[in-house]
Amino acid sequence: MPSMQSVSMFCADNGLSRSLFYRLLKDGRAPRVTKIGRRSLIAATAAAEWRARMERETEQAAQSPNAPISDREAK
Repeated sequence: MPSMQSVSMFCADNGLSRSLFYRLLKDGRAPRVTKIGRRSLIAATAAAEWRARMERETEQAAQSPNAPISDREAK
């Protein structure tokens, strides 16, 4: 994996649409983005931290008694 990825590369590697990525960015849930000129790049470390955070959030949601039934059944 390169040390920096474009948003398109990040989305392709993580199975996200660009619209979902930008929705996550707007909600403060996307990985850290570095702007270089007009380009938006994501460092490999930022991508790894994001994936770990998403995994933790998924586990917490599945263990929560208030989680939707479909989330609890997915486990």
